[in-house]
Amino acid sequence: MLVGADGITIAQPVELGALIEGRWVISTGLKPGDRVIVEGWQKVRPGQKVQVRNKTDAATDVASASTGSEP
Repeated sequence: MLVGADGITIAQPVELGALIEGRWVISTGLKPGDRVIVEGWQKVRPGQKVQVRNKTDAATDVASASTGSEP
């Protein structure tokens, strides 16, 4: 599930790649800037209004992974 600019949820199919260190790599279906629901997604339905809270730890993990540096 994604969150649109208006705060409304959108169902977005993705294709999974490899499982690396307990985390799935998304092969296709997302583009830069997409806001993905990572917590509570089981409770959300398409078209629902949600409140966004940024998860800074996830951003740090992604930056570390993309630069190849160790955390």
